[in-house]
Amino acid sequence: MSSDPTQTLYITNLSGKTHTPGKWTSGRISHVHKLKASLYGLFSTYGVILAINAINTEKMREQAFIAFDNVASATSALRSLNGFTFYDRPLKIVYAKTKSDVVAKLDGTYRPKVADKKASSSNRTLLGKRAVGDDLDDAPMKSRKIESDEDDDSE
Repeated sequence: MSSDPTQTLYITNLSGKTHTPGKWTSGRISHVHKLKASLYGLFSTYGVILAINAINTEKMREQAFIAFDNVASATSALRSLNGFTFYDRPLKIVYAKTKSDVVAKLDGTYRPKVADKKASSSNRTLLGKRAVGDDLDDAPMKSRKIESDEDDDSE
């Protein structure tokens, strides 16, 4: 368990497949949606859930983040559900190392990630590696470095 309690829990050892009986087994609802709904049903009894982040990628499979509205709710859920058998697997729950984006937005400390900044500037047309309209004088050039190196050798 992490030393500092946070509002966000990190859950691992989630089942790769969710099997729910009845109408939910049709192909209309994805595995991730079923997993989020099941996690919401399980964890919402401990407090108000702000967000559930479960992504079905190679890096994030069998993991989820659940953000509560307060630390007490997260602590209660962690103590009660750590080791709980969920889809035939015991849950492993710890406090998240960093504050989730939804919590940071609520308390006013949110800062966009570098990827978010790149996405906002994606409206520029790219030509090769440089965007059209970039000032080439700002970019370092090898010929300038070579010239300056030669000047240093002659002294």
